[in-house]
Amino acid sequence: MTEKSDNTRAMPLPVAPQDDSLIRAKIFAALSDPTRLRIVELLAQEEEMSGTDIANKLEISLALFCHHSKALAEAGLIRQRKDGQTKYNSLNCDLLNACLESLTNKGK
Repeated sequence: MTEKSDNTRAMPLPVAPQDDSLIRAKIFAALSDPTRLRIVELLAQEEEMSGTDIANKLEISLALFCHHSKALAEAGLIRQRKDGQTKYNSLNCDLLNACLESLTNKGK
């Protein structure tokens, strides 16, 4: 019995490593909120926007934007840089594209 379980462990599995799955799950969880999805869609059209500009464009409060931007930044979907008191946000297109491509390339 021990020999059989050793052989099972040695076989490669056709699934992504657990760490990769956790990262992708965090990204999709961040995108599951409609407001966060709208933020990502807006940033996909613009190179960079301030939090105030995003909040105004989406007609949400700056506090609500900050709440959602934190979740997006923790997932790695947006990059933030600070210039004085203003935070500027940009989309991490490479990460988003890699995450979406991971779904279509699983069978290849």
